[in-house]
Amino acid sequence: MNRSIITISDEEGDNQSIKFSQVRNASRGIVLNDKNEILIEKFLKYNLYTLPGGGIENDEEAANSFKREVLEEAGLSCEIIKQLPDVVELRHKQDYKQINHCFLAKLCNKNVQNQNLDTHEEEDGLEISWYPLFEGIKILLNQVPETEQQKFLTLRDKIIIQQAIGDLFNNSNLFIK
Repeated sequence: MNRSIITISDEEGDNQSIKFSQVRNASRGIVLNDKNEILIEKFLKYNLYTLPGGGIENDEEAANSFKREVLEEAGLSCEIIKQLPDVVELRHKQDYKQINHCFLAKLCNKNVQNQNLDTHEEEDGLEISWYPLFEGIKILLNQVPETEQQKFLTLRDKIIIQQAIGDLFNNSNLFIK
């Protein structure tokens, strides 16, 4: 299948042929509930808001990875509505490439389990909250990143939101009418 890809980079030019020593596959995206609220992560240590997601493990499928990440980070079960374009981060200064497989999903069950955070998420003070859709989007779009990494995370989430906007208003499987 020919997937749509959006690339963000800290350098100009043809970035696709460059080999990075660190390559990571991740899954992330937008989760909505039946109250038209969006699930957002906040890393208290950095005062940074992001969409939920994380690294893909071994031979895990991207969609299953996203559902697992939402379950681990929020204790919630979700259903994928649509796969969005991949967002590829090319961080030349860090010799790092991350391929984000992105999704639009809706909440299936509330409080399936407790959070199961990894050490880094605990140390960074990861908190999960629901926000009214427009308020949540505004939080994500208007935050000011302080570091190079935060710039990538913020831009990546903006692109995911942009790619999902039409579906948020036109998909009968979602709740916005």
